[in-house]
Amino acid sequence: TDTIPKVFHINKEAKENEPLIFIDGNKFNDSSINTIDPSNIKALEVKKSKNEDDGIYIHGEIHITMKEEYRLSMISLNDLKRKYVKESDLPAIFMLNNEIINDDYDAYLVDEKYILKITVEEITAGDGTTSIQFIKLFSRTKENIEKAETIRLRGNE
Repeated sequence: TDTIPKVFHINKEAKENEPLIFIDGNKFNDSSINTIDPSNIKALEVKKSKNEDDGIYIHGEIHITMKEEYRLSMISLNDLKRKYVKESDLPAIFMLNNEIINDDYDAYLVDEKYILKITVEEITAGDGTTSIQFIKLFSRTKENIEKAETIRLRGNE
């Protein structure tokens, strides 16, 4: 049996083949779709096309129309941090629904109304020289809501 682990280096810089995202006619980056409440989507249209946008080759467009009564409240991760997290000079790493966000925190937009929970943990490297804020965001998915509503009883017996 092979006991050597396979190592994969993920290149998040390669944005080729990503579609353009439009929500209610406004262009957003592809990350914005990660925190949109699916129950508030009125229509979704996929257009197949090949074009270039800001020097990046794009495959298609996704047009999302939200229900009239729902208004997005888009906010960047850095603005979200300033609004909800205790001020700190430490660098931050964000995670959304157990996926590390390796993107520009000023350009990565989330729908603030669809964020269920934010946890902040200060992590220090094993040698004690480096500290970061680890900010975990949980959206209002069915699974996350069920986990949040779970009651755990603990006792001595």
